[in-house]
Amino acid sequence: MPDAEALKAKILSQRKDLSEEELNKLIEEKKQQIGAGYLSDAGACWLIASELGVTLEEKVASSSEELTPSTVQLGLSEATVRGRVLSPYATKTYRRRDGTTGRYRRLVIFDKEAFLPVTLWDGAAERSERLSIKTGSLIRVVKGYVKAGLDGKPALHVGQRGYIETLPEDEAFITLDEISRDVADVRGAERNLVIKGVVDSEPKHSEFVRKEGSGSVTQFY
Repeated sequence: MPDAEALKAKILSQRKDLSEEELNKLIEEKKQQIGAGYLSDAGACWLIASELGVTLEEKVASSSEELTPSTVQLGLSEATVRGRVLSPYATKTYRRRDGTTGRYRRLVIFDKEAFLPVTLWDGAAERSERLSIKTGSLIRVVKGYVKAGLDGKPALHVGQRGYIETLPEDEAFITLDEISRDVADVRGAERNLVIKGVVDSEPKHSEFVRKEGSGSVTQFY
């Protein structure tokens, strides 16, 4: 995966009108726009490149072999990926350019070495609901395509040509129990954690309102 310096070099090589100082300023502005701590320099480079019409991804031929999250590469156009579901999020709606409404659903899948965000669009999102996919489900994504996420790392998308299917349980594939950690072992800011411990308080549920709509949160200790 290219680091921020390599990505900056690619941008500058394709945009001769842009100085390194100007690019660094754009990177800082983009990080502030997204939110402090949420976007790396590399992630900002991917977003800026898209806005400037600069190509950073090196196209990779479609893979005929079944991949797992840790072996997915940027640029794949027809990837078949097997993984276990960590986080199945609720299906949401979006507005297409022609004014019609579409649906999408996000998942996070994992293997022994990596987590991979997956976005299911329209028919694939609806199919995932019919399959009753949940945390711990073993799934296969067929004919997905890979783009860079906000952090510059691979993110798998499933559009009209692709689909998702559930698989029979395979004990050889890493499970949620195998990636779970004790509360005492958690240090600093981390993502995609599976924590085991004893609940020592009554769960507190509250609702909130933000710009993009309302939400809810449950807290316990």
